[in-house]
Order: sequence, then structure tokens, then C-alpha cells
Amino acid sequence: MLDLTSDSFPAAPDPSQDGRGDERKVGPHVTRFTLTHTISCSEDTFWALYLDTEFTVRLITEGLGFEACRVEELRDDGATIHRTTVAQPKLELPDAVAKLLGPRLSYREEGTFDKARRTWEWTTHLAVLSDKIQLGGTMRTRPEGNDRCVRIADLWVRARIFALGGLVEKAAERNLRKGWQTSADWMNEELRTGRLVPPTPEAATTERATTA
Repeated sequence: MLDLTSDSFPAAPDPSQDGRGDERKVGPHVTRFTLTHTISCSEDTFWALYLDTEFTVRLITEGLGFEACRVEELRDDGATIHRTTVAQPKLELPDAVAKLLGPRLSYREEGTFDKARRTWEWTTHLAVLSDKIQLGGTMRTRPEGNDRCVRIADLWVRARIFALGGLVEKAAERNLRKGWQTSADWMNEELRTGRLVPPTPEAATTERATTA
């Protein structure tokens, strides 16, 4: 059975010194790239959905087809909102990487939304090899007309594994590119068909208060 508790995830080093890139950059032990997707809703609607627990679980399980997902914490501190999500992804990996990570990989994502800057910054901790492999990024949006916005994500992957680091980073990048495209396609289709409705401000506030 998948262990989605915090205790199953070792602490990972702070990767904030790695910075960001604007397209794709490869350096010692780190790959950085930027992904942009147009989303068929306003910035306000996008963020209201993105910070909603029900949407998060649906996006990860229905949209991305992951095996499991749970929002462990959602806390509003006034200027920022903190969220911890635990999930088991479905990945396409080379045999060497799949053997390294094991058959049932899970991860914990810790993210913070800055309300003033309207940015989401996160770090992903794997349940295995968290001292060797780290992922994360920063996401922002910009308006595009009255009912569309552009989602911009600056992502990074770092793997410090002898002989396999580059292969791990390439596999991670390939899966991240596919996943972010899939999430945009799913979200746009759900918005188009009316199956995706943003929570009211009152409901969102209540949810953050009760989840924390």
C-alpha cells in the first residue's frame, strides 16, 4: 500500500540557490527550463482553482492520471498560502532510472503562494534518494484578454548521481514537459465544458481554515 504520510519522506536540502532559467539551460547537476501555456480563464479564476483542494486532487488524479494524491496541509498565513501535497505519479522512465527509483515512487510537494506577487514557488521531495534528486520551480501568470491568462513555470531539476545524473534529469524534464502540457489541456477542456467551477472566496477561505 502506498505510504502518503510525511514520515515516509526524508528532508531534502534547500535548492533555492539554484535560481531559474528562461528557456532550457543545463549546468553542473541542474537543468532549468521554462514552460508557458494559455489557460482559458482569468488570472483570478486560475489562482482560485489552483489553490482549491478539490481541484488539486482532481487535476492530479483525473487530469494527470496519477495513482494517488492527498493534500496534507493548506494554510493561509495572511500574506502567503502554504500547501503540502503528497502523490504517486505515473511516469515514463528509462529502465536504468526506473530501477533506481523503484516501482512505486511517491513524492511530497511543498509550495507557497505569495499573494502580493501572485507567484507559486515549490520544491518536490522524492520518497527515495531525496538527498540526490531535487525538483522545484516558480509559477506566475499574466493576463491575456478578459477571459484568458498565460501560465508561466520556471522549473529546475537537479540530480547528483554518478553516471546517471544526466539521464535522471532528462527523464524528469521529459515527464514534466508532458505533465504540464497535459494539465493545461485538461484544465482548458474542463473549463470549456463547464465541469470546472472556481470556488467562491468564502468557500476557499473556509477550506483553508479547516484544512490547516
